[in-house]
Amino acid sequence: MASERILGFVLAGGEGTRLRPLPRERAKPALGFAGGYRLIDFVLSNLVNSGVGPIYVLAQYKPDSVLEHIAAAWGPRVGVLLPRSGNGKGYTGTATAVQQNMDVVERERPDLVAVFAADHVYRMDVRQMAGFHRARRAQVSVAAVTVPIECAPSFGVVIARRDGRVSEFQEKPQRPRSLPGDPGHAYASMGNYLFEPAALTQALRDMGRRGGRSRCHPAPPTKPREGRPGPTITLPAKTAGAESFRRRAQYRIECRALHPSRTLGP
Repeated sequence: MASERILGFVLAGGEGTRLRPLPRERAKPALGFAGGYRLIDFVLSNLVNSGVGPIYVLAQYKPDSVLEHIAAAWGPRVGVLLPRSGNGKGYTGTATAVQQNMDVVERERPDLVAVFAADHVYRMDVRQMAGFHRARRAQVSVAAVTVPIECAPSFGVVIARRDGRVSEFQEKPQRPRSLPGDPGHAYASMGNYLFEPAALTQALRDMGRRGGRSRCHPAPPTKPREGRPGPTITLPAKTAGAESFRRRAQYRIECRALHPSRTLGP
């Protein structure tokens, strides 16, 4: 694990329309939180203190506010990538943002690619997520938190089997499916993914064949072709083999500001 190189993409291109009027002057990830911090500082602190690198922020909406903060607070440890000129569309969604920057993946040749959201307030040791990913021999792993079923329609909901393997995504469903054996809760996706580079490349190719669906939700596992393993998409679940991972609080949400120079707690 210590020798693995994880390339980080932080998705900071959204407008944050639900927070209006706050994002009128700044992108949502650059909004202030807890004094001198910005929302994007949480994910960047998690990634930097977990040894992830290089890290690139994919910015689009009001990018100057993101660029200024990254330069002042994070310096050369974090790069910012804007939509490529000449494509006429910019970043139309999560997947197209990653797709436009796949040359970075090819150049860096990482062992894993982390695709994380920029606007969540939480603490995470990404090394634990990577360890879980390796232990399950997954091609894609997604971070999720349990939420009350009545709150689930506000989130992307992950449907998982009892062994933790993902079978379906529901995008803000009116009738979300509950956890196996727990009808009062559902899994809400955090929008944080770990990809094997080959699996990410294949997912983007499949997206193109389906007509360019822009959200970066990997397709549910399918029957493998003869002689080739099928995709394995996993997340922690209260089952044997995953419970110890959950006890380490990998997905615990904490409204606690982390300064870039501090290290993660246990």
